[in-house]
Amino acid sequence: FALKNRLHLTQTAMEPELAFIMASLARISHGSKVLDPCCGSAGLLLCAAARGASHLVGVDRNGTAFVGAHDDFAKHGLPSPTLVEGDVLQSHRTPALCQQEAFDVIICDPPYNIGAPVLVD
Repeated sequence: FALKNRLHLTQTAMEPELAFIMASLARISHGSKVLDPCCGSAGLLLCAAARGASHLVGVDRNGTAFVGAHDDFAKHGLPSPTLVEGDVLQSHRTPALCQQEAFDVIICDPPYNIGAPVLVD
């Protein structure tokens, strides 16, 4: 999962060691339903899948952030997440699937606006 070996990354992708620690601290295990509301290139979801999560959903305001992320999951033989463009902080832009589903774990590396462009509506 080393960043240099990932097929798809964003400028602010989290180091995989930290992502695995976060997934472990969140107690993600076999069968967990996991939501990442600021998924970027889906690195946290990749670690969640490696820990056995069975249902993965990622949301990001910037839909181009996760284009190609499914390739990283396929490379490791992991289940692909559902990735959708939206904004979980604005109810009218929150994907319906986030409002209709219950999740065991919500894990997130929030945007810091360091090294990445700020998106303004």
